[in-house]
Amino acid sequence: MSRGPSERAMSEEWAAIVGHYEKALKQFGPTPRGADWPNGADLATRFGVMLELLDDAGERPALLDLGCGAGLLLDYLAVTGNIDRVRYHGIDLSSAMTDLAMRRWPTHERSRARTSCRSCRATQWLPPSTAP
Repeated sequence: MSRGPSERAMSEEWAAIVGHYEKALKQFGPTPRGADWPNGADLATRFGVMLELLDDAGERPALLDLGCGAGLLLDYLAVTGNIDRVRYHGIDLSSAMTDLAMRRWPTHERSRARTSCRSCRATQWLPPSTAP
């Protein structure tokens, strides 16, 4: 199968990062360790601190999760009862990660699109109203 220009253009540095996280995912699955995070408690603290910014963001703001991986932030939003509080958008360089996230969250409102990002390939989740 032939790779497109944006996929061929992914630098070795980006490819190494993608490979690292895909290896962790393969070893530990869609868990904090699978995202190369030391433990679930620390990851939950990180998410909680980041999401405090939403308190002043108005009604149902858009939330862009850069490096969304397998959708662990969606898991956190669901567990804390906040999944409908935001319009979630995830992007990751690894299509393996986003493919898994979409399998784990098949009913979450989103569609899939591929786009180029300078010298890297990215897979995005976009709400249906903005998908190309």
